[in-house]
Amino acid sequence: MGIQFVLEGLRLGERCLLVNFQENPTQLAHQIEEMGGKLDDESRGRLELLYYSAVELPIDRIIVSIFQALRRGGIRRVVIDALGDLSMAASDATRMHDYVYALVQHFAVMGVSSVLTLETDPPMLSTDESHGRLSHMTDSIVFLEIRAREGIIGRTIRIAKARGIGHDLQVRELKIETTGLRIVEARG
Repeated sequence: MGIQFVLEGLRLGERCLLVNFQENPTQLAHQIEEMGGKLDDESRGRLELLYYSAVELPIDRIIVSIFQALRRGGIRRVVIDALGDLSMAASDATRMHDYVYALVQHFAVMGVSSVLTLETDPPMLSTDESHGRLSHMTDSIVFLEIRAREGIIGRTIRIAKARGIGHDLQVRELKIETTGLRIVEARG
């Protein structure tokens, strides 16, 4: 979902920042090409990639690097994949919350659209200290889940929150294809 979000921004001529903690730049470039084709020089010039191993760097340095990338100018879209990895670099949940809050507020002031991923198991909003305080910071919460239905395992998508706009709360079937996410229309 994050790569698809960035590719659409690049298609629209926007500068984008992709912060990743799991795939190295070579793996990420391969995934981007698989989904969107080979990027031309102009698109590649509008995409900034930040890769960190969250277990090797303190959260302060990661956050400062994100702010520096934003200050270099013109970034319209940011993807951070994933908050769980970023939280490993934080010393405690309160500190993590404060950093995420600062980032989200900074994005809002700058008019930057963002996608921040968080893998949970089970995939639900929890009220615990580490996850439950994220809802008030977000404009939207989208759940991507793996479910079994009638003995068949598949993916689903559900919009749990979309601030200020009407939205469908129903669970929809989701396909992940080489070109990105595709919502399967309900049969009826």
